[in-house]
Amino acid sequence: DRTFQLLGAQRLAPMATCDALNQQYKSYNEWEENTIETLKKAYPHVRLRRTAVKPTPVQRPVSLVNSNEYTDRQVSLNVSVRPTFIPLTFDSNAEIKIPSQQTGPFTKENPFYATVLQNIELTGAHNNFDGSSAQQEQPQPVLGNESPRQRKRISIPSAFSSTSDDEHHSVRLIVFDAPDLSHLPGDHVCILPENTVANVNGVILACGWQTGNELLNKPCSLAGYTQNKYQTLRQILTNYVDLTTPLRPHVLNILATYATDPRQQREILELGKGAQRYTDWLINEPTVKETLEQFPSVQMNLGELIQLLPQLQPRYYSVSSSSRFHPNQIHISFSVVSYMTPRGVVRKGVCTNYLQQTLPKLSENGQPIVTLWKREPSRVRLFISPNPHFRLPGQDILSSSLPLTKNAGGDAYLPLNCPLLMFAVGSGIAPFRAFWQELQVLERQLGSVQVERVLFMGCRTPNDFIYAMELRELTSKTSRHDKLFTAVIPVYSREKMGVKRYIQDAMLTYEDMIYSLLNQENAFIYMCGSVRSCQGIESALASIVQSCNEYDLTLTQANNIIKQYKEDGRVKQDMFG
Repeated sequence: DRTFQLLGAQRLAPMATCDALNQQYKSYNEWEENTIETLKKAYPHVRLRRTAVKPTPVQRPVSLVNSNEYTDRQVSLNVSVRPTFIPLTFDSNAEIKIPSQQTGPFTKENPFYATVLQNIELTGAHNNFDGSSAQQEQPQPVLGNESPRQRKRISIPSAFSSTSDDEHHSVRLIVFDAPDLSHLPGDHVCILPENTVANVNGVILACGWQTGNELLNKPCSLAGYTQNKYQTLRQILTNYVDLTTPLRPHVLNILATYATDPRQQREILELGKGAQRYTDWLINEPTVKETLEQFPSVQMNLGELIQLLPQLQPRYYSVSSSSRFHPNQIHISFSVVSYMTPRGVVRKGVCTNYLQQTLPKLSENGQPIVTLWKREPSRVRLFISPNPHFRLPGQDILSSSLPLTKNAGGDAYLPLNCPLLMFAVGSGIAPFRAFWQELQVLERQLGSVQVERVLFMGCRTPNDFIYAMELRELTSKTSRHDKLFTAVIPVYSREKMGVKRYIQDAMLTYEDMIYSLLNQENAFIYMCGSVRSCQGIESALASIVQSCNEYDLTLTQANNIIKQYKEDGRVKQDMFG
């Protein structure tokens, strides 16, 4: 839009944007209606029309032969909407191919099958230390000069204790055996989830099949549709297509052509307009199974339905371990997603609940699990997505395959020498765990460096402060020279009834320390959490720059300073929806 303006073009209708998470179809329809009216006024001599679709013969469903008006409409919909499908056939003589030995590079199309070593619950009373909720204050380390502004004391808790009033909240640590995958702290692990057995069987039944039908486990003609990654219908339904995301309007319009009930067909077509009724229908986020159950007159071939569904997409999780600290392993930490829609329907995250149910090879204390029956540990399909924009200073070019003293133009000491100011919200602490493990190894190999590292950790209660024990050890040394962290500042949003305190509030309490780290120490700033929380932290940083700067800055100027920090690579963000 900006380029068109620079070239001298004049905008006839306002530019609009759509939010995929908030009524994007409604936004588009409003823009389209406004744009068409604008074009009619600008070019009254031009007739706007849609391109006609040339009719092609379509076989009529037997049940509709005696319904003249509805049959005509049904045939018209078939002609204009239905795509060309791959016919569903089976080869009873073919054998299911077993994946050969894995070779890289590992991608979405060629994922690595990682064995689950451990599956550990992180929240709970084990995060408490001594049962005391008191917090002792220790002197803040002097940063730069010793002006009174920089002598403000910061609170380094000696204990984190409370009881959680939300027993259903779960944060888990999954440890994978991954000897063939290389990664750096800050990178992402991409998990390819599986649909639940209940969802798969529900779709099978809704399409008129029995769940015990042997053909579901026979190689079929749709294997080519998946680039031969999956061969049977059950494999495809479990691993390849998305059965949870609500159907999009264009798919609903195709679905309507299979409805044998005129009333249900009209209802589906109304949803297919993507207007307000579709937006209201989305509130409960109906799955494919529930949609087929809502419109039971839809008589659709299972193979054709599969070809209409979107592909199941990988989910991205921050690596929460260092390959130097845990060789041949990859750790991820995540909150198990479970929520209720505005109309009271409970929904669960596809990937986090899939991971929660995986069977580990080892117990929490690292011992092999022995059972009375045969039990194989789960294998999860995954691959690594490099994230060079959220790594420790210097690790964009620091190669883990080269000796630390012979990096290709890199500075092995840079990760240790740079002051760090880190903000984690909930499971957003995951990449920082990889950071401190990496720094521990580097300190052992290169020697400790006295540098300021401060972590703000936002969570609901002390029981939700995951990895508190590890952080306690890193901040409890008697000598500052031995401490990996200068301070760890927990912020609890639900510790006191009726009082909510967030990281942004704590930042204003420690604004002098934060400004000194920014201005005098040239610290690198890292944020990991939800989009909203990171935006709030960024706004708080701008407010601190405005209030602590010796110049009379406006908030806009302070925001521009933070923006410049981001462009210079000093502010790094890893945000999730």
